[in-house]
Order: sequence, then structure tokens, then C-alpha cells
Amino acid sequence: MLVGFATREQIDCTQARVLMIYEGWIKRSTAKGEFTADMSSQFAAAYIHSQVSHVLSQMARGEKGSDVKQILTLALSMLV
Repeated sequence: MLVGFATREQIDCTQARVLMIYEGWIKRSTAKGEFTADMSSQFAAAYIHSQVSHVLSQMARGEKGSDVKQILTLALSMLV
């Protein structure tokens, strides 16, 4: 989908904020010993963002909620 310059700028800004929120959450969790995966907080944030985005698209397509939950649980299990 083509969007205007201002819209693209806002989308990019929003995505950057979301990634910063995830990264901050991961850093705080790491400091408390809750997140121990061997990856950078930046990479983990991008991974989580990707998985959540995929889940939202599955839900928008009307996929069965229990299937979506199982897939997300499996995808995020690598972070534990």
C-alpha cells in the first residue's frame, strides 16, 4: 500500500517507539534475572515485535484464537 510522506514518517516513528518500549522492557527483565536468552535486547525486541505483528494479522484474517495462541506460545518459548 502506498502512503504519503507524512503518513510514512508517522508509521516509522510509531514503530521505533514500539521497539524502544519492548527493548526497555527486556532490559528491565534482564536486570531482574527474568530474561536470560542469549541475544541482545535490540534483537529480542525486533523478534517480539515481529511475532506480535504476525498474530495481529492472523486475528484480522479470522484465524481460530486457540491456534493463534498456540503459535505465539511456541514462537515466544525460545525467549524463556
